[in-house]
Amino acid sequence: MPLYRASVTQFRVQMMDGSLVPTLTTQYRHHMAHNPAPAEVRSWERSLHALSADLIQAGLDDVEVLVEHQLPLTSKRADVVLCGVHPRTGDPSYVVVELKQWSEDAGFTARISAGYCWPWRDARPDGSLPDDVTVGDWKRPWNNKKETSVGGAPGRSFWSSDPAGFGQVGCVYTAQGFEYDWSGVIMGPDLVWRDDRWVAQPGESHDSAVRRAPLADFDRAVRNTYKVLLTRGMAGSVVLGTDPETQAMLGSLLGRVPAVAS
Repeated sequence: MPLYRASVTQFRVQMMDGSLVPTLTTQYRHHMAHNPAPAEVRSWERSLHALSADLIQAGLDDVEVLVEHQLPLTSKRADVVLCGVHPRTGDPSYVVVELKQWSEDAGFTARISAGYCWPWRDARPDGSLPDDVTVGDWKRPWNNKKETSVGGAPGRSFWSSDPAGFGQVGCVYTAQGFEYDWSGVIMGPDLVWRDDRWVAQPGESHDSAVRRAPLADFDRAVRNTYKVLLTRGMAGSVVLGTDPETQAMLGSLLGRVPAVAS
């Protein structure tokens, strides 16, 4: 059960009129029988303001927002859960957002990374990068392989820090050791959920140095890959599983969430 639940439109209205944080504080006190910590209140004040603006700008007015959603069978809470409908399949779709204490005058960075499940071709003769990473109709190039700029894309060591790196997808070798505010992670078919466990699939990997390893070694390597990618975002992370069963399992971790607000 969340402390707060509304459409993005109502969420933004209450953020702007100053009633959202007092409402959360009251609900927190009612459910927890004590006041929220000052750090948590600061996180609501700073993070939710930025999040509400981003959601409106993205045109997600009718998506439903759950704030401080209690996860089933645990005492843990998800900071924010976005509940909507997948634009192509019509299936329920959920995104979990982790909040940090953002400063309003700070600029935010964002990058998308993915498991090494697509070919990685060299730049074309004109310097443009081919769109190797594809998910349905969506496609983007991997980050630049070289240390020097190619076709406007920064060298690989600067993918996470140069604003021009936003248009490319990073891999574990590029993202490791770096952090950015928002992280989008695409889980490819090299690690999928089957029945009650994770299953590594080396045949789906395009990482030639790893896919030839014994299965147990590949399993450890691919798990570590996603551990690295999933821990790059300092403000929040969005995760997409390209495998339907994997994506369904990820959504089920949020518990049963009723229909989206109209």
